[in-house]
Amino acid sequence: MKKIVWLVFEGSPCSGKTTVIQYLKTRKTRVPVIFTDEIATEVLKEDPDFIRRDQAEFQKEVLRRQYQKESEAYDQCAKYKNEPLTVVILDRGAADLFVYLNEDTAKDMTGLEAEELLSRYDAVFHFEPYMNIKSFRLGNDLRAEENIAEIMALHNKSLSIWGKHPCMVKIPVFETKEEKGNFVAAQIHALVQTGVFIN
Repeated sequence: MKKIVWLVFEGSPCSGKTTVIQYLKTRKTRVPVIFTDEIATEVLKEDPDFIRRDQAEFQKEVLRRQYQKESEAYDQCAKYKNEPLTVVILDRGAADLFVYLNEDTAKDMTGLEAEELLSRYDAVFHFEPYMNIKSFRLGNDLRAEENIAEIMALHNKSLSIWGKHPCMVKIPVFETKEEKGNFVAAQIHALVQTGVFIN
């Protein structure tokens, strides 16, 4: 069994990734779990117009911070070297560059294929978007998407990139964050073959 398992939560805006992470943070765990926050939101809080002003430069900055955040998470894992397992859960991953930019631009920026970025992670949890206006309006106000059609276009592009990962788990829509969070926790247990979150 791997000592560190890297899990990335993916999907379009308005799919509940961050909400599930916040819920899982409240759960007690049997092994150390390290969470990372979404980088794009962090950048947009500093400069809300960045993404509209220059999408390529915005994604380049997100990728730079993503690498940095993942490096910091790896360093954190060293504190748990005597533990049999440490789980890292990321709110989005580096291959998002290929979702938000065209393939040639993303390759030029990284010098890598999408599959090489996918290989940084042991599994991908891909979230289905909520498809009603009420849920859409509860999403991240800083995002650039204006309507559900744009959300669905991003969902399909995300699925086409992250779906290339050999271990992708689809996360359906649930009525409550608790139901979705418990479903995700069960999928994590099955994946790592040990209990991570305590019921």
